[in-house]
Amino acid sequence: MKKLSKVFYLGSAVAVPIILMMMAILIPVFYRARDPDDRSFMNLMALIPVLLLYLAVVTCILFYRMWAAIQDGHARTSPGKAVGFLFIPFFNLYWAFQAIWGFAQDYNLYLDRQGIDAKKLPEGLFLTYVILCLTTWVPVIGPVLFAANLMFVLPVMVSKICDAINALAYAHQGAATAFDAA
Repeated sequence: MKKLSKVFYLGSAVAVPIILMMMAILIPVFYRARDPDDRSFMNLMALIPVLLLYLAVVTCILFYRMWAAIQDGHARTSPGKAVGFLFIPFFNLYWAFQAIWGFAQDYNLYLDRQGIDAKKLPEGLFLTYVILCLTTWVPVIGPVLFAANLMFVLPVMVSKICDAINALAYAHQGAATAFDAA
């Protein structure tokens, strides 16, 4: 089992939202002061979907790798399904609970089944993330919830995921070393 780069995943989960929030502040300034012939405003606007796509791809890779780490025949889903079913319209509203909140539940059960002495994941944090993702469409408070989710909940969740998967990798590495020594 490979360890996750906490610097990469957490850096992506922190840097991209900060850049997006800064752009949300700067875009109105650029728009008001723009010269009709100036392309910098359009270049700035074009960066938004690129950043969102980058964050989505990194998140999908993280979700795949976290589910791959707990495959012992008892997990509720495979890594491919965990990520793939998130792309099915309307079904993904249900599946987000299974793929994200369900991971925290399955990870904790995995620790118990395998007898691994590692810190359990806070299931409430993962449930909060999914709920906040689904409430971003609420008028007026939706953008605030979206920003709170990106700026606060996502980085904490990513940090916990990296620590959890790295603890599994360490436990499996220690078990393999002990087996080789015997």
